[in-house]
Amino acid sequence: MTKKAVITGSFNPVTSGHLFLLEQAQKLFDEVYMVILTNPEKTYKLSLEKRLSLLKDAVKPFDNVKIFAYDGFACDFCLSVGANLMLRGVRNDKDLQYELDLRRQNLEYKGIDTMILVTDEKHKNVSSTYVREHGHE
Repeated sequence: MTKKAVITGSFNPVTSGHLFLLEQAQKLFDEVYMVILTNPEKTYKLSLEKRLSLLKDAVKPFDNVKIFAYDGFACDFCLSVGANLMLRGVRNDKDLQYELDLRRQNLEYKGIDTMILVTDEKHKNVSSTYVREHGHE
């Protein structure tokens, strides 16, 4: 049985923190899906096409990674590709609480579980917002 995981985000832009999560996923799963989700309540600095292009370029060194854009719920995407697990990274207590709440919702909604990985020290302050505001990590 193929072990599949899904990593979701806006990737606005993709950061070394996202790639750290992908590195860890490569050690644990046969297939990893990186999925750009669209949140109608967010304004994106980069177009979807640009985010897709940047993400595809960033993951070139990795094996068994598939890139998608999806307009819907993350757990519905998981079901569409036969994955029963989402992989999420946390940097701090605030992230952890948010991810635990999201995990509970996804389990109740569609039975999709979440594996939460704590980032390393090098990536604990990395965020797409910071990169957009400062132009670097």
